[in-house]
Amino acid sequence: MSNYDFTDLARSIASRETINDHRLEYHSVSNKGDGYTGSVRAVSIVGSNKKLEVVFKYSHRDPIAHENLPLRHAYTSEIRFYEQIAPAFTKFQDKHNVQDPFNHSVAYYGCINEPLNECLAMENIQCSNYHLWDRKKQMNSSHLELALKTFAKLHGTSMAMKKLDPELYLNITDGLDDFNIWKDFVEKSDLYTQTSDHINTMNIFDPNTEKKYYEKLEYFRVNMKELIDPILDYHDKYDVILQGDCWNNNAMYQYDDENDRSTPTNIKLLDWQIIQTGSIVMDLSYFFYTIASKENIDDLDKYMKFYHQALADHLNAFDLNIEEVYPYSVFLNHWKKISLFGLIQAFSMRKMMLLEQEDAPDFAEGVDYLNTMYIDEEKDKLYKQQMKDIVIHFIDREFL
Repeated sequence: MSNYDFTDLARSIASRETINDHRLEYHSVSNKGDGYTGSVRAVSIVGSNKKLEVVFKYSHRDPIAHENLPLRHAYTSEIRFYEQIAPAFTKFQDKHNVQDPFNHSVAYYGCINEPLNECLAMENIQCSNYHLWDRKKQMNSSHLELALKTFAKLHGTSMAMKKLDPELYLNITDGLDDFNIWKDFVEKSDLYTQTSDHINTMNIFDPNTEKKYYEKLEYFRVNMKELIDPILDYHDKYDVILQGDCWNNNAMYQYDDENDRSTPTNIKLLDWQIIQTGSIVMDLSYFFYTIASKENIDDLDKYMKFYHQALADHLNAFDLNIEEVYPYSVFLNHWKKISLFGLIQAFSMRKMMLLEQEDAPDFAEGVDYLNTMYIDEEKDKLYKQQMKDIVIHFIDREFL
């Protein structure tokens, strides 16, 4: 895939951005494990008058990969976000003079929208000192809160648009849910069987001394399809546009002090290939349970209230009252009903985040990825403890 030809797309970008006499300087290719639908290549488009730092995100070109993964749908969805949904969000917020808008996607420069040849060109925010959170570490509070505030602005803009311009909302979401990419992934990867087998070999609870937890986890293992399928199909009047794939590597953080990355000042959400509509808890539970520490998970109520207040603040910018748009009681009910989505994601993503780059699975190969991911004994012990803590949380809070 490193032989992908960016020449024509780069030429059109150079013309549109008035970059004179341009040439391309190629830089790094994405690491294995950083993306699962293709690759990313950093390129400088250098002209006599200015330079533009771009990343080209391009699809697997192997037809077999496209049979194993819904890559065509993923790339057309992301193109739709950048060309239709993001501009609609910007205009809508500008119209209502929102002072702190959702503007946390990267600049978009164009695409190639052809089967087996999909490619998007976007701003290379690494050149503006944005960084991934180290996926092997559990996230600290300052990063969690910035991400939750950003999700609140994303979701709140959807909610406001549904209330104030329902025709526009229907237009930009028309057909967005015609294909359920999560259900397709579950079926093609046989995720329920994989996760069930995986739980069966983990032995994280003693059936005698930890009977309550053992039996509840066993209930989840045996009834996973019946528990998760309704969540993947769930829609109600509170649906919003979701980012959809909220794992660690789909957000980057900016810092005032490059030598101190404890407190970020800005965030960009990177991947919109699983954009869909649904409950905000689909996004939040996926993000929270795959990266938060035990201490933060134990403090769930604090973070739920933080998110809901951030949502209230954003809705207030549109002169909307959150208790009329999305009451806290509804949020609590959704969390209890839908947060199991975060649990099933945690079983795979927590392990994946501890992998070394060279051990990352290739989803395009359609492998039994969960049970073939290798982590050493020390990391396996850490992973099992993390999952034990999360399962206890779900059971004690009666989410499971």
